[in-house]
Amino acid sequence: MSKELENKLVTLIGEWLNLLSNYELEQAKELQAQITELMRFNTISKQVTSYYDLVNFKHQMLANQILHRLDGQISAQVVDVEETDNTLNYLYNYMEGLLATNTERYIEALSYYREAEKYLVYVSTNEQAEFYFRQAHVYYRLDQNLTALSYANHSFEMIKNSQRHTKLKINALMLKSGVYSEAGNYDKSDKYSNQAIMLATQEPYAKSLAIRGKANNSYRHGRLNEAINLYSEALDTGGQKNTIIGVKTRYNLANTLLKIGAYDKGKELLERVEKELEDHSLGLKEYVARCSVTRGLYLERTVDESLINRGFMILKEHHLSLK
Repeated sequence: MSKELENKLVTLIGEWLNLLSNYELEQAKELQAQITELMRFNTISKQVTSYYDLVNFKHQMLANQILHRLDGQISAQVVDVEETDNTLNYLYNYMEGLLATNTERYIEALSYYREAEKYLVYVSTNEQAEFYFRQAHVYYRLDQNLTALSYANHSFEMIKNSQRHTKLKINALMLKSGVYSEAGNYDKSDKYSNQAIMLATQEPYAKSLAIRGKANNSYRHGRLNEAINLYSEALDTGGQKNTIIGVKTRYNLANTLLKIGAYDKGKELLERVEKELEDHSLGLKEYVARCSVTRGLYLERTVDESLINRGFMILKEHHLSLK
């Protein structure tokens, strides 16, 4: 490959990354096709190929082609990064962090994000806002809620006036809702989840996640019938029922049904979730644990402490908690 073509490809891939950081997916798709065509008929260096693969993977993530798939076939399929440019180092660690987060390996994800943070100054402000939210999410899952809230607020402030970053604003609002819900502030949590739902009028899948967050708040504060209605609504919105998140919401719904004594419906739904977790390599250890605890509490003739203890052992082993 000539130096001129290599420089052109690096420039185009950089423009592609900036379009993705700005959430300009249609223009990004057009540029992706142009770059792919250029690479098809030329011998490409390892570094440029790695750069392409990482940006392409980010594109797939943003387009929801990978992040919530049910088949469990989630792999960046990129080469290791050695002695390469700063943006590539950032992207590699950022993507590995995303993959680890998606399969509930939060300690591992945090180590990748900390490495990526060393190169954050080399990417755009919008990319930084996305990164801060992803980091906030990991801290939230690790029960470091004050740190999570700080990062979520920082992310939101960076893009609050952007017309393109609706999904990111929704995500930050949902995380803030979760933090306040766990702190016992139902009203403030409900305010943020309602803001997220209002923002998501043109984003059906994001809306389904916001509705699920609102349901979680209702559940935590004992509004169980309200939670059941909201979980059902979330599953029926934006195709959520066919995603990994849908498996989690079905568990939430099953657990809530069992809690109010709707045993037949709850049992049927819990068994479906257990089968989904068994049939797919989802890596959702938290929900395997949750199912074990729920079964031990509600579906045996008496409370089965062995099933409950098994669930908590799984959580402990994987550094997880029952959010």
